[in-house]
Amino acid sequence: MPAPFPGDRLKEARRRRGLTQEALAERANLSVGVIKKLERGGTGRLETYHVLARALKVRTSALLEPAGPHETRRSDDDNILEKPCSVPVSAYVTRHNVQSRTC
Repeated sequence: MPAPFPGDRLKEARRRRGLTQEALAERANLSVGVIKKLERGGTGRLETYHVLARALKVRTSALLEPAGPHETRRSDDDNILEKPCSVPVSAYVTRHNVQSRTC
């Protein structure tokens, strides 16, 4: 069963790679205090998790999501618009619901 919290998943990933908190901090160019805080359950910025994921050679989602990375990823076959809509999204958001829109 995967660890329930990001700090637990961070600690697991660090230990799987045989790294100390100090070694991970050096690799990620962060302070040891940040690593300790996150592993104890403290909160961190998303960018901090990105940096840690790169240092651990894992996806950021492996640190943040209880089930790890999603099994499905976006592919070239996905139906995605090639260019953004010219109408601002705020034009479609009402006080109580979001209306569907097409471009």
